[in-house]
Amino acid sequence: MEKNEKDYEKKMIVIKVMGGLGNQLFQLAFGMSIAKKYNYKVKYDITYYDNIPENDTKRELCIKKYLNWGNIATKEEIESYQFYHENKIYRVLRKLHIQREKVQYERLENGISDLCQVSDDRYLIGFWQSERYISTVRDEIVEMLQNVPATLDNQVKEIIHKVQTCESVSIHVRAGDYLARENEKVFGGICTSEYYKRCYALAKQAKPQSKFYLFTNDVEWTKEHIDLPYSNIEIVSDIIKNDDPWGELMIMSRCHANIIANSSYSWWAAWINTNSDQTVYCPTKWTNNDSKLNEGILCSSWIRV
Repeated sequence: MEKNEKDYEKKMIVIKVMGGLGNQLFQLAFGMSIAKKYNYKVKYDITYYDNIPENDTKRELCIKKYLNWGNIATKEEIESYQFYHENKIYRVLRKLHIQREKVQYERLENGISDLCQVSDDRYLIGFWQSERYISTVRDEIVEMLQNVPATLDNQVKEIIHKVQTCESVSIHVRAGDYLARENEKVFGGICTSEYYKRCYALAKQAKPQSKFYLFTNDVEWTKEHIDLPYSNIEIVSDIIKNDDPWGELMIMSRCHANIIANSSYSWWAAWINTNSDQTVYCPTKWTNNDSKLNEGILCSSWIRV
């Protein structure tokens, strides 16, 4: 039987928002993609930021300007999914295949699943870090973020103007929380000093007049552990002193080339970059885990180093 518009109005997807700006953008875009493909009502659960788990890096909700009362899940809506998930009777019904699970986790060990596997009435938990999830809404995302620079301070605007008017290359080094033992096991040893040296040489070879701009969440660690000619690099993270993560992401997105880390933060800067001559240098893998994430997150046009 063909589904009509009223059937779709009954179906709703709630997406849990968590992590820093890069992860939040993946979750926001994933919801936009579902809404576009299925015409489902999509809402976002932002309660993670009310009580961030002790072992997680403390983050702010950065995408709130793109959320409103109509697409933020209510307490009652969130609790209804949790009830179905935790209730013993519904657990038995699910085992008997009488009741479907309403809470769905992203299981990367099973590969990057297609959006067609998302059905109605689901609460989705994951980071959804794959271009396959969000490629259909790239134009909408780029347009949505066009006005972000206008909301930033004059210092950021000046640097944006500078990188737009030269052969600029952004270099992003993720340190800080990536140095914690549990994170280092997953992400460490990939974007090494040798990786950045090779990327720097390739960018310089491609465009000898390149000017390099460094972005990092730990300047001192980067200088000590990443062997680069810092006399030829402008360290933007030493200049910008505010804590707004939008600023550095927007500057990176305006550079003509991007040397990214295995971090969703610089991934987004590269992905929304609209320069016609853009070049992206990325690591050959994203994590140390035997995970399909490495296949889904690295774009085919990017140069793997």
